[in-house]
This record gives sequence, C-alpha cells and structure tokens, in this order.
Amino acid sequence: MLTNDLLPLSQRGTLRSHEVRITGSDYIPPSDPILIKQKLTDILIEQEKYDDPFARSIFLHCNIARLQPFSDGNKRTSRLVESIVLMSAHIIPVRSNRQADILRYRSAIDHFYETEDYNPYIDFALDMQIQRINEVASPKFRWR
Repeated sequence: MLTNDLLPLSQRGTLRSHEVRITGSDYIPPSDPILIKQKLTDILIEQEKYDDPFARSIFLHCNIARLQPFSDGNKRTSRLVESIVLMSAHIIPVRSNRQADILRYRSAIDHFYETEDYNPYIDFALDMQIQRINEVASPKFRWR
C-alpha cells in the first residue's frame, strides 16, 4: 500500500535487484540482491538486541532507510516500522508536516547514510516527542 502509486505491482514488497541513488547523498546502497537480503536479515536479527523501544525504533528506521532494500518507498517503510515499534510499546509516534521538521529529518537521515552516526536522528526523534508532550501537557508542566 505504501508504494501503490510509486511502483508496478511486480515490484511492490519485493527486494530490489538494481542500483539506486539517494538524492542529496554520496552514499550508494548495495545493489547485489543477495547482499541486500543478507543485510536486511542482519538488521532484523540485530534489532532484537534493543530492549528500549526508542532505541529499537531508531535502529530499524535508520538502517532500513540506509539499506534501501526496495525500489521505492524505503523511507516510508522505515518510518512505518519505526511507528509500529513505538506503538507496540504504547508510545505515540510523532510526525510533523512543518517544513523545518522535514528539513531536520532529511538532514539527520542523510547524516546517517553518510556516517552511520545515529546522534542527529536520535536528537530529532526525541525533540519531536518532547514537542508533542509540551503540546498536550498542562501549562505548569513543560520539558526543556
């Protein structure tokens, strides 16, 4: 469903077998289908080491987005996986349509593509949660 308007039916939900480029990044994801499948398996195995739902969701999001296992819809898929992990832990995922938040998200995930450094994405994700808490909290109780 995430790629209905992006891909032909034959490519939806299947691992890609061709090279892809990420706009705005020098990082090139692997293109060998066997390596893509192995790396995705490794990500799914390693995520089980994370008990903390935030850590697990961020690990999955960043690594699935970086691997780009599908022909299209990879960031959508990785955000959905991130949301499912959080919701399974009774944490409401936070998204924003504000341009500044979108730019910060893209900057953080692009940084991860290039460096595999989680910190900018962690900061972004936690700041989004704090922003949401402050939106719904009473005026007497504010974070930061």
